[in-house]
Amino acid sequence: MMTNLVDLSYEMFPFQKECDSAIKLGCRFVMWSGGVRSGKTFAAARAFWDKLISTPNGTFWIVVPTFKQMKGSQKMFEHGTTMVDRDGKPKFIPTIPPEWYNEFRIHHDRVAKTYKFANGVEVEYKTGERIDDFRALPVDGIWIDEGSQICDEGYDILRGRVIDKRGFIYVSTTPKDMNNWTYTKFNKEFENGNKDFFVGFGSLLDNTAIPQSEKDAIVKEWTGKWFDREVLGKFVDFQGLIYDSFNSARDFYSILPAKSYQWFGGVDFGFPKPNGYLLIARSIENVGTPDNIQMENVYWVEDEICVTQTMPEDFAGMVADKEKGYKQIQKILRYADSKDPKNRVLMAGSKFKINTIPAKQEKGDVLRGIRKVYDLMRQGRVKINKVNCPNLINELMNYRFKEGTESPIDEFNHLLDALRYVIYAQEGYKIIGVKSTFVPRRPFKRIDI
Repeated sequence: MMTNLVDLSYEMFPFQKECDSAIKLGCRFVMWSGGVRSGKTFAAARAFWDKLISTPNGTFWIVVPTFKQMKGSQKMFEHGTTMVDRDGKPKFIPTIPPEWYNEFRIHHDRVAKTYKFANGVEVEYKTGERIDDFRALPVDGIWIDEGSQICDEGYDILRGRVIDKRGFIYVSTTPKDMNNWTYTKFNKEFENGNKDFFVGFGSLLDNTAIPQSEKDAIVKEWTGKWFDREVLGKFVDFQGLIYDSFNSARDFYSILPAKSYQWFGGVDFGFPKPNGYLLIARSIENVGTPDNIQMENVYWVEDEICVTQTMPEDFAGMVADKEKGYKQIQKILRYADSKDPKNRVLMAGSKFKINTIPAKQEKGDVLRGIRKVYDLMRQGRVKINKVNCPNLINELMNYRFKEGTESPIDEFNHLLDALRYVIYAQEGYKIIGVKSTFVPRRPFKRIDI
């Protein structure tokens, strides 16, 4: 029977080799901090199996944020992963040989989510949804998958479970901000020279098993701080301005160029705080070079409304007047704050009939939308009329992350929210399946009014 997984034919990536060497030197707390598809989960599963095999009658846990997130780690634990060989053909790399796993495993209780193996080892899945379940007898080792989503207290309790047996904790995760325990309580120990800790940083770009075309498609969707985190697997400080990528010299304009546009409106309700509205024109532009043509959507923020103490019916009249001033608009699609359905109904029911579509606002959508706007700004694909939109420009210069987090402050965001509603609705579908709505493209020729 096999006693060591290192005999399997598998060419490890640089950060996987670093973590493997650290374990051989005696590190008990090891973290694979990797970007998307960097190989972090597979490497952690392999290291975890090494411990199961070499610790007869041991007790181990696999911890995931929620039971819905078991699928990724369970696939790696029981089977393996599909990579691409040097000829570009799919190649399955097992975590352990399937025939050996089937012989070694003697019982799998899918209800209790436990495993028993021939050497007396028991493995149990735990979830961060109930951290009180972590308060149990000591265990020999724990593998935490997507560790950054486990709360600080949960990690503290888990660490207490391995102290008595001088056990280990392995963590595979995409990092979050620098206020997360994976940084403050794990990476800091490593940086301070604690020899029990090691962190390896894995990048999507180093994964030789992913075709270059797939890498290019993923990289295209990430820029700036989110690129460093999601692709390179680095911890990122989210202090300061959120839209720090905006370039006024490049992205301000004063007269909308004469070309064909689709028209959108973004509406954010804030009574008694400001109600915000943006009038946005979208064109298709070359954002590449003459030698490398890349036709992409470019958003021209042409006009704004920002008013306080205004009821929805009156606000609807202001929106109608604003749009009426642009004679070229034949059809417009408006997105509004979905948290205020009553205001949407009042605007639609007013004599001005300002109909809106609720913006997508599920868990995580605010940050995903901000990230998408940020990415387009980095690419020079958001233009702002510097004459018509002074309030939007003011928000750009003041909208910040809460100190030590990747969450935005709840101010200087009324018009920026309206911008996010439109861009996320129209561009978010490219990465997370949000349905896009078609709007006819009409020629625009400036008419002085």
